[in-house]
Amino acid sequence: MSDDEATKAVNDWNSTVIEEFRSNDGVVGGQFEGAPVLLLHTKGAKSGQQRINPMMYLDYEGKRYIFASYAGAPTHPTGITTSSRIRRHGRSGHRDLRGDREPGLAGRA
Repeated sequence: MSDDEATKAVNDWNSTVIEEFRSNDGVVGGQFEGAPVLLLHTKGAKSGQQRINPMMYLDYEGKRYIFASYAGAPTHPTGITTSSRIRRHGRSGHRDLRGDREPGLAGRA
């Protein structure tokens, strides 16, 4: 599978999950069934392109940790930096946030 085909496959899968999330008040099945999921809205720093991605998260000790996996690919997700402005869309609505990386965790598989 070429890089373009892989990107299209991930984008198609994301679109399906996003549609299910929006149609079912933030509840999705399949791979995400029973897991806490939100839609992360980001804007490309260079391209300015708006993106929406379904992400799993964990609320722990007053912080929300959002997990990015690049759909299991051997490369790590990039693009979220401490200067990133992001929007979280969860079951309770939207919330604007600032991107951050937990020291010692960024880039770990």
